[in-house]
Amino acid sequence: MSWHRVIVIGVGLGAAAAQAQPSPHVRAGVWRKLAVAPTGETPEVVPELRVAPGSATLLRLPSPILPGGFIVSGGQGRIDVHQVTPTTLVIVPATEVGPERVPLAVATADQRRYPFLMATRPEVVDLEVSVVFTEPPGAAVVVPRSEFDIVEALLENKLIHSRRYARPARSEQTPQGIWETPWVEAAVRIGDRYFIQVVNLDEPWKVQQAKLEGTSGILRVVNIRWRMGSARRSYNVIVADVPEKAGADYVLTGIELVGEDARVARLVRQVTLP
Repeated sequence: MSWHRVIVIGVGLGAAAAQAQPSPHVRAGVWRKLAVAPTGETPEVVPELRVAPGSATLLRLPSPILPGGFIVSGGQGRIDVHQVTPTTLVIVPATEVGPERVPLAVATADQRRYPFLMATRPEVVDLEVSVVFTEPPGAAVVVPRSEFDIVEALLENKLIHSRRYARPARSEQTPQGIWETPWVEAAVRIGDRYFIQVVNLDEPWKVQQAKLEGTSGILRVVNIRWRMGSARRSYNVIVADVPEKAGADYVLTGIELVGEDARVARLVRQVTLP
């Protein structure tokens, strides 16, 4: 079973699972996918699950887990693991896990075995890890080569290598009435440009102007593209210059969008760009 590390799909934008006892450390919570080959093979590297007291880690498998089909070796009394859906385990540590890593083995109904190693890391914790099958040979994969390709992939919601963000939990009041505020769902940095995907539900909404405010000031917006997608979603992609000397995890502290219909959306939640 060949394992491949793939994208982080969310960073620190809300709790994805129930909380355990508080932890004295401040850790970035992330969502990840682990890709495995469709046919069972022995993994070259056993994947690590980064767990911590104060956070519950969800582990999602691609097929149902056998009854009693998971076992923790050596973590009794320190790590509670129980099944919450046919394909999902929740992992709740009572204490820090380390320096040794604690094995977790999971067996699924399709006769596959999934080994993991659980450990606590000082800077990061997995809020959710999903195991998925790799695409079969010949499957279409978007490989952007230019700014146009990247924008098109985001407009089609098909860009694989992007940072993903959680949808806000509720609608917000705007000066125009009750309207679910658009939100940032994905972003990618290529060279000196940010590409930011904004999603709106229920109706077409085309952004005409965008103001992005970061920790170093106002970013220069160079392009805005819009397209109506499926499932009642419309997509706006905002292209902006990366501020000088901006490192990884640049924080947008404010986003203001003006639509062609003159409606204004202010996304007050901070967004951490890649």
